[in-house]
Amino acid sequence: QIPCRQCVKCGGYAKPDYPGVFNAASYGHIECLTFYLQEHTDELEWLKDIREYGTALHFASAYGHVEAVKILLSYGALPGTPDTSQGRNSLLYACASNQFNCVAALLEHGPEIIDDVDVHGNTALMIGCTYGYFELVQLLLSMGANPDIQNDEGLTACHLVSSSEALQILHEYGANMYCV
Repeated sequence: QIPCRQCVKCGGYAKPDYPGVFNAASYGHIECLTFYLQEHTDELEWLKDIREYGTALHFASAYGHVEAVKILLSYGALPGTPDTSQGRNSLLYACASNQFNCVAALLEHGPEIIDDVDVHGNTALMIGCTYGYFELVQLLLSMGANPDIQNDEGLTACHLVSSSEALQILHEYGANMYCV
């Protein structure tokens, strides 16, 4: 029996769409995720099931469910997998939603994704700068984000920054300030 009524109501563990899995990730229902993972270890293809707006890990990351993110990662979910609509991975979703703890967990698991880009060439750092998420910008830079990457329009994080605090931290981490 699936532990959560909401996930059962939303579809449970039913092939081929596994809607309950995505809902459990979206709502941060740890008990249900654990149930799905432990009861169905022989068929975990849904961890790699890429939908228009991503995998179960994308949903958990975007909605700030850090424990769900950690569980999904421990079972093999891939943080660098892009969605099919914008080419954004779980890190980019977490950054767009200012989910600091999810960003930290994703980078702790897979630091190599820090400078991944979406279909427009935007990095997590660019997204943080655009929305003025100062603490997130600071975290990304402290973990090695490259502030001088250019997106498809030739813009860097310095061009996209929306707060003086973020611009100052970019400067402190050695961003090319002559581009602005």
